[in-house]
Amino acid sequence: TGSAVPLVYTNSQPYAGRTWFPSKDVPEDKVLSSVAITCPTTIYDGYPLFGVSNGLLTETTENGDGTRTYHWDNSYPIATYLIVANCTNYRKATGTYTALDGVTTMEVAHLVYPESYAVESPEIPNTITVMQFFAQTFGEYPFLREKYWTATWGLSFGMEHQTITSMPDKQLQTAFSRRNVHELAHMWFGNYVTLEQYDHLWLNEGWATYCEALFYEWQQGRTAYFNYVNGWATSDVYPIVSPNADLFNNSVAYRKGGFVLHMLRKVMGDEKFFAGARAYLKTPGIEYNVALTEDFERIMEESSGMDLTAFFQQWLYRASRPNY
Repeated sequence: TGSAVPLVYTNSQPYAGRTWFPSKDVPEDKVLSSVAITCPTTIYDGYPLFGVSNGLLTETTENGDGTRTYHWDNSYPIATYLIVANCTNYRKATGTYTALDGVTTMEVAHLVYPESYAVESPEIPNTITVMQFFAQTFGEYPFLREKYWTATWGLSFGMEHQTITSMPDKQLQTAFSRRNVHELAHMWFGNYVTLEQYDHLWLNEGWATYCEALFYEWQQGRTAYFNYVNGWATSDVYPIVSPNADLFNNSVAYRKGGFVLHMLRKVMGDEKFFAGARAYLKTPGIEYNVALTEDFERIMEESSGMDLTAFFQQWLYRASRPNY
């Protein structure tokens, strides 16, 4: 870390899970997971090394040899690219999310470097506000039995590891950080329902990008929403649904994918669009599983009573756009 404390982290998207654990490293193969992280008991700046992963911490073992093992068990289906192991001397900022039933509660936490705690810990209530908005809009937080944490790592981008997003240092020092909103949206679009193949990356990234705009619309109003969407620079270098999608081109899968959802909302109308989004997430065989673009199209057609073939063919399977 910046203060010379040991830091270990993993990043497996899109195909790197296979480099550190045996797996069918394709998103269509969702599994349950258990991760054990053994690290020295050394304390740095007043905080011990702490190994974090998906799900719940079910056991901490003192090994008697100067090491400690943290045992994490994940009880929800998970794609291999979302399995994570991070470890450093985290300081934990914590809060409580109350579910839509008004009774069930769950821990929300940001695990940050101790030297960043003062500027990043105030984001906790904001993260809970974002979670409440997404739950009200799309249905309950999908991993309510476990947690929602973030953990700082050594990379410059965020990664939506299921229940434990990896976040760059000091990315939470801005209230309602765009990255915090985006990665939290992935708990619904990407983790709860996961792309079946990377050709359909927009089902993860287009939705998470569009969710940024939806949150800022709810928070700041309709003008802020339009200003935010109109700031997206897009590209026609290849179709949104494409074998090139796993290049993670922000101008295609993310921003153009978000624009497609913005347009689809206008075509369908708000009531049918959001009803369709909720139905997509809850459809048997798709809920806690995987989906393709044709699944999403079918469900949105069922929700709207419209034939959306021309819309989806134009915007998702072709790289060009009309000239007027």
